[in-house]
Amino acid sequence: MTTDPKDIFIEEGFELLNIAEESLLDLESGEQTTEAVNNLFRVIHTFKGSAGIVGFDYLQSFAHRFENFLDEIRAERIYITSDIISLLLNCKDYLSQVLNHIKATGKDYNEEIKQKGEELLSYLDKYMVCHLETDEIHLRKEKEPEIELSEQVSSPYWHISLRFNEDFFMTGMDPYPFILYLTKLGKIVSINTLINSPSFLEFNPEKCYFGFEIQLDTELDRKAISDVFEYIMDDCSVIIIPPKSKIEEYVNLIQELPEDNELLGQILVKSGAITERELERILEIQKKGENKKIGELLIEKEKVEPQIIQAGLCKQSSIREKKALEQKSIRVDAGKLDKVLNIVGELVTITSGIMQRAKFIGDAKLDEFSSTLSRLVSDLRDHSMELRMVPIGDTFSKFKRIVRDLGKEFGKEIELEIIGGETELDKTFVEKLNDPLVHMIRNSIDHGIEKAEERIQAGKPPKGKITLKAYNESGNIVIEVTDDGRGLDREKIGKKAVEKGLITSYAGMSDQEIFNLLFLPGFSTAEKVTNISGRGVGMDVVRRNIEELKGTVQIFSEKGKFTTVRIKLPLTLAIIDGFLVEVNRENFVLPLSTVSECIDASKAISTDRHYINLRGKLLPFIDMNELFYGKKTNNNNANIVIVEYGEFPVGLVVDNIHGEIQAVIKSLGELYKNVEFFSGASILGDGSIALIVDVDRLIKFAQKNCKIC
Repeated sequence: MTTDPKDIFIEEGFELLNIAEESLLDLESGEQTTEAVNNLFRVIHTFKGSAGIVGFDYLQSFAHRFENFLDEIRAERIYITSDIISLLLNCKDYLSQVLNHIKATGKDYNEEIKQKGEELLSYLDKYMVCHLETDEIHLRKEKEPEIELSEQVSSPYWHISLRFNEDFFMTGMDPYPFILYLTKLGKIVSINTLINSPSFLEFNPEKCYFGFEIQLDTELDRKAISDVFEYIMDDCSVIIIPPKSKIEEYVNLIQELPEDNELLGQILVKSGAITERELERILEIQKKGENKKIGELLIEKEKVEPQIIQAGLCKQSSIREKKALEQKSIRVDAGKLDKVLNIVGELVTITSGIMQRAKFIGDAKLDEFSSTLSRLVSDLRDHSMELRMVPIGDTFSKFKRIVRDLGKEFGKEIELEIIGGETELDKTFVEKLNDPLVHMIRNSIDHGIEKAEERIQAGKPPKGKITLKAYNESGNIVIEVTDDGRGLDREKIGKKAVEKGLITSYAGMSDQEIFNLLFLPGFSTAEKVTNISGRGVGMDVVRRNIEELKGTVQIFSEKGKFTTVRIKLPLTLAIIDGFLVEVNRENFVLPLSTVSECIDASKAISTDRHYINLRGKLLPFIDMNELFYGKKTNNNNANIVIVEYGEFPVGLVVDNIHGEIQAVIKSLGELYKNVEFFSGASILGDGSIALIVDVDRLIKFAQKNCKIC
């Protein structure tokens, strides 16, 4: 794991900007508007602070201007429009560009970057100027009634409310010197004397019955004013209310405080909203039996305004959330996880050998120990694999931007629905899935979703929908991209394939076979070339990328209704649960997730060279001896392993079945990289090698070479 602060900043910066993009897209869709604005502001504020800490001054300056604009939105002085969202997304993209520049050069700007930044800032400034020049402009949102503040709070001056105890004179004190000292701190704008005298019969000339309401114009802080009355705090009540500008200043100071203290009182003291003495007095009141929180007491005693308390509570909450997150997670370099998984893989292999040896020796105690060891290693394997698993929802969320931008480019209104975002997938898969998913989503937008007018005529809602769905199925991860558009036209696809010479005829082909033509290199049904599609490069690359991950891809569609592209992937490429079989005295591993059942070949009724009658249904089968070694299997001793091929079962005839194993996948190396139906190899417990069969490719190879009908 990197410890360089700049590298950590870059990594965390990209994460923050991804969150910012999600918040902006939520704003445009109208989801959780206030929360999205506040979240966006916090993210950019954090980004700005982090940039300053590692010394990227230009980046910090740009982020600060960005933050100021967001503050205007948060204060509802600028109305959120689609154009403003686009501008803010461009600012977010610009920050990502700067991060990439830092990653490549170590510097946060050059002349080109600076020029683009100034251009974006000029657009932000235009909106800022617009809302300041007139209240009639459409950029200003209709305000909801604000919480009314007191006249003192809305004043540009400090307001001091001073009340003396009745025994004030008896202690030898005089109010005048304190009022006089205030004039040295600034200018007393106004002073009103308030009399609270009792009836004539109760009047005592030695007691103090008055107080002052003072407005003070000064640049000094709250502590300096409070210190004037330090020596008479026990003999009077002093309420100091800052000017409106100061309230906003306190709120900003609270937000910028380092996240090292989660006590509300200390947060308020550090920001200058209250003094240490005021905090002590409130704590004393609380100890004397006031069953209230500090924030409530400060508001009740008019020491602090509600806005400042709210800012302090938000800061307190963010500190707690960050600390909780830090306690729950730690960043680990992916390479270190790979090393751990490799060691676990070796343990799996060694444990398998120990178990075989224990059974051979026949020692009951050793057999018990080896079984316990196997269970523990199996648990270790599962937990080690979980370390590499990440929710796919983060990847799915990135496509909101693509759907938004391309939808606008094509004049189509499209929403993106995400289902199963919590489904976890190996991090290696997540990184390599990005390009195939981008291509499929672009196809849905360009070819699938119709224009609003066309959808209305077809009886559909004007707004199209693309659904990204992920779920677990039989030890695999399934990802589906579905659009509710015009669907696929089998006749059009068939004719196009014939025109291009890819097939001679499509008569008698099933829908699935027709749709599979889309995966052929150079195939495209687009009438014209766009910046998105039409060049015949795409779906063949998608299939190749998915197959490199040992996965499969299928297309399902109904004309006029929908198109679904389904991707099925194994949980991991490191260790799998396998099913060990023997063919011609050689061991082979089938992925356990593909195996549905096993039957005795001698009991199966053969109807044809490549079919058997299984419980009244025809089951195609492949003779593994014939396929691999060119000779037929002796049915009297053979077994048939039934595997799932897409939605259809297929039988694999093998000599012997050895049962379930944990197989550590090893690469076959460059020499065997073009082998069609093996995805790797595994070392068994006795040291022998077993090839891992890619079932889908094996069946396709058999079909191609007429080893199955």
